[in-house]
Amino acid sequence: MIDKTHQLSVRQQSQLIQINGSNTPNARRASTAREYLDMAKQRPNLTIMTHATTHKILFSGKQAIGVEYLQGANRQQLHQVYANKEVLVCAGAIASPQILQRSGVGSSELLRDLDIELVHDLPGVGENLQDHLEMYLQYKCTKPVSLYPALKWYNQPAIGAEWLFNATGIGASNQFEAGGVFALPMNFLGPIFSFISCLLRLTTMVATQSKNMAFKPTAVLCAHPRVDASN
Repeated sequence: MIDKTHQLSVRQQSQLIQINGSNTPNARRASTAREYLDMAKQRPNLTIMTHATTHKILFSGKQAIGVEYLQGANRQQLHQVYANKEVLVCAGAIASPQILQRSGVGSSELLRDLDIELVHDLPGVGENLQDHLEMYLQYKCTKPVSLYPALKWYNQPAIGAEWLFNATGIGASNQFEAGGVFALPMNFLGPIFSFISCLLRLTTMVATQSKNMAFKPTAVLCAHPRVDASN
């Protein structure tokens, strides 16, 4: 028995959920900026800086007190801002640990090799990244009920017009309509199994064997990290 829910609660029970294919009332794909910043940008206590890249966190001892960043085309001039209460790092699975490492938080051996002043020895930073493996099962329809006709060029103008003027129709969905998770014991430490129903696929993807990955920061300001997938 699999229950239908409005919000997945992983590890508790097997659940099915209807996915909002567009995420916004106007059938537009959601983004962090649209869903969060657009609604909050009028607040007097919020300043949004565009074309800015965080270089590192500023510390006083082991307390984060501010951020150093670059802005615009000038990649040499560094700017600094200081926090009244706290600094939040939310730059994603790759950039967040990279910022921490450049700030002196990470493996002492690694940071010493890169001449980065150590703030806190934390070897796990930037380590044990893992692939998100996927397996696709494709089925052939025995009756003409698929969305394949939507791929025909002569059908696409009408689909696009319906989405543009009415925010409805096939063009208003990303074709991920339903999904769910399998029940797992609360103390299970292995992977979490989830599934998503996709009505239409345009590309072919190949999943590779999962590996633990790590990356190293570079001495160059805001350069891309060097990824090591040999572990």
